[in-house]
Amino acid sequence: MAGLRALFRRRVDLTLCVPSGATPVERRALREAVLAAGASRVALIEESLAAALGAGLPVTGAVGSLVVDLGGGTTEVAMVALGGIVCRDGVRIGGDQFDAAIVNHVRGVYGVQLGEQTAEHVKKTIGSASHAVPRESMRAIGRSVVDGLPRTIELSNHDVADALAAPLNQVVSAVKRVLENAPPELVTDVANRGIVLTGGGALLAHLGQRLHRETGLAARVADDPLTCAVRGAGAAMETIRSAAAGVAAIALEG
Repeated sequence: MAGLRALFRRRVDLTLCVPSGATPVERRALREAVLAAGASRVALIEESLAAALGAGLPVTGAVGSLVVDLGGGTTEVAMVALGGIVCRDGVRIGGDQFDAAIVNHVRGVYGVQLGEQTAEHVKKTIGSASHAVPRESMRAIGRSVVDGLPRTIELSNHDVADALAAPLNQVVSAVKRVLENAPPELVTDVANRGIVLTGGGALLAHLGQRLHRETGLAARVADDPLTCAVRGAGAAMETIRSAAAGVAAIALEG
């Protein structure tokens, strides 16, 4: 809190991203904490809406855009149009759960316990959301579950695809639920324009290929997916400053 007060020596306006699953109590607590730290005004924006805005999608237009924002602990799927979210879904699956799935898979198959940082390195180096790719491999060092001694094993991208199958199935199911609940006209827009992936999890290799196979829709990774939500929140702040008569083009709370 002291660090925030130092940041707010000059009172500033802030826009904060919140997950769609945040309760009204959690949202109010977040807003009050930042105001208490010295911010002059706080607005909240749904994280998936901010990600869509930061990805350069036509958020305020009548055309529908489907954004899949894969964060560290959650994945937000949202159909966006007319400055707001038409329908959404989310699962508590993200990069952290991908790492844990790799750890559990390697322990079960190879009898080796990997550290979290090693699992993340494996994911970033040879991670794959699909088996339908040429095999790549790398060496990883962990601790044997039998005698506790260091052990080196060779892992392939197919091993990682096996490990990530269950969590990715949950992500795919969330995408399908949004498509099932969205207005047909907006689904047609997405069929023509494709799915946009944001967040750190969007960097998992062949994730777009997996979504295309499961949904029949093209999927692409946004430019600089790690910063889409931050850039979108900044753009939303400009909406607040330029809003007239209390009406904003982007759906914000506060």
